[in-house]
Amino acid sequence: MLRGLSLLVAALFVAGCATSLPPVADTRSCAVYRTFYATVSEDWGRTLAVRTVPFSRNDDWPTGPDTFDRDTGETRTEDWDGETFEVPIREEFALDTNSYFRALTDGESRSLQGCFEGAQAEPDFFDGSARWLAARNWLRGGGRHVAQAGLWRLSPAGFSADGRYALIYAEYDCHGWCGGGSFYLFEYRGETWVLAGDRWVWIA
Repeated sequence: MLRGLSLLVAALFVAGCATSLPPVADTRSCAVYRTFYATVSEDWGRTLAVRTVPFSRNDDWPTGPDTFDRDTGETRTEDWDGETFEVPIREEFALDTNSYFRALTDGESRSLQGCFEGAQAEPDFFDGSARWLAARNWLRGGGRHVAQAGLWRLSPAGFSADGRYALIYAEYDCHGWCGGGSFYLFEYRGETWVLAGDRWVWIA
């Protein structure tokens, strides 16, 4: 009887774990999230929160952004502190995203983890604070730079009526020591989502 009770408890635990995550994001949103992850630099870490978090409207961003910056593919040389760097040249372009911005704020939480199951490059998922993430990495003996221990949180995705554009908000948190958030605009080109531009929101 004790063995049967143990099996029942184990089964309930597994069932609880299976239902602890919200539903997986839809196929189109998952494609956008995978494109975002592919653009994340190793320098900024590649750990994602396990679920989307709606963007909180504020006085600065009550509606969607209407201008974005994009790389031109060209660079310029800048000198800083005795060193020379090649800096990408960026240009601004206008696009009204207000019609699909609401999805970022009103969209329900969705599982990001399900979007990457079986993907060629699966992120390191973490369901906790960025501080705990840093502690975990330190305990694992990674000896990684503080920025590489950071955590990305993504919003629900919003889409234009014609399906050409998608918008998400992504926030980076390196356990309270630094961070930043931006809107990321994607365009559907030739059956593939590509990063079309971004709009900075905050940095610390």
